[in-house]
Amino acid sequence: MLISCKKATELIEKKDIFGLTKKEKFSLDVHVFLCAKCKKYQRLSEELDHTLRHFFEAKTDEELKLSDEKKGEIKDALKK
Repeated sequence: MLISCKKATELIEKKDIFGLTKKEKFSLDVHVFLCAKCKKYQRLSEELDHTLRHFFEAKTDEELKLSDEKKGEIKDALKK
């Protein structure tokens, strides 16, 4: 069964926090395969989660600084 983009974004956010049932995972995988916008949303959500985890786990101010390369990647992603 195909799900809406709204439902797909809910499942993307739910995935890392609570996990998904097999049916939810299958529905999300099919939707993301077919929908470029939700695929991009999923990728950006994963990058944001990773960045926030890094931020909250950092022990010093130096660890909080983004490299010039990472800054460029973020700028490029925002342009798309």
